[in-house]
Amino acid sequence: MTKVEQIKGDLLPLLESFFESGKSSRLESYIVANRNLPSPRANLELAYALSGLLDEIKKKDLAKLFSLFIEWGSISSKQAPVNDPKEFLPFCAARAIGKIGSIEEKFRPKAVNLLRDYSKDNRWRMREAVTMGLQFLLDKYPQQMVDQFNIWIKDENFLELRAVVTAYADPALLTRKVISQNGLKTHRKVLDIVHASEDRKSDEFKALRKALGYTFSLIATIYTPNSFGVMKKLAATGDKDLQWIVRENMKKKRLITKFPDKVKEVEKLLDKMKG
Repeated sequence: MTKVEQIKGDLLPLLESFFESGKSSRLESYIVANRNLPSPRANLELAYALSGLLDEIKKKDLAKLFSLFIEWGSISSKQAPVNDPKEFLPFCAARAIGKIGSIEEKFRPKAVNLLRDYSKDNRWRMREAVTMGLQFLLDKYPQQMVDQFNIWIKDENFLELRAVVTAYADPALLTRKVISQNGLKTHRKVLDIVHASEDRKSDEFKALRKALGYTFSLIATIYTPNSFGVMKKLAATGDKDLQWIVRENMKKKRLITKFPDKVKEVEKLLDKMKG
């Protein structure tokens, strides 16, 4: 039995108790007690187990859980800052909200709006949970989510843009043409926004730049010629932030191993521009 399966066994009676009584205290206490925070790595298996169980929940009970997760998601950074024991509740909630939106279509619009709000949270774990939640939705509703992401991009909010590019950064999702094609298109749009931006000292911009430092390499493993062509153009701009993004992606083993010659071409161009 895996750790996730063991945790599911612990969670099931707690969920059943919540459905019967409407009281979530036992479930919340279990999650907080097993959070693994503060530490470099939260108990991700617990978050996976909770989301994994949602496929087995009756529709009427999903509605109850959706409302509960919205409550957890509203726990602010003031109430539960990074590494606070209660931070794990909104983390689990954001991931699970995306999962419920992918299971039951009627919850999708609300889930998308909530995750968009959560994407601007100043807690890095919360933003990671948003990525996971969005990936559930992108997997189930690819075209609808592509359309949503295009709306987000127009507002040019750095943290929303970060959520979008990281949502595409999943190898399994990128094997599907509609997702990989739009992933590349989206990255090009976001990188154009970065290039045009004059606000580069904010924490929000830095968070977006850091994400782009690895997400593009995942796109490149699928859309190889186009992606490397884009990276060469970025390297040639002379824009220090764009060049940093390109160089960080060129460091990724997935590209070095699979496309050593293409990586060297881009690196030579970066070195030439630097010189």
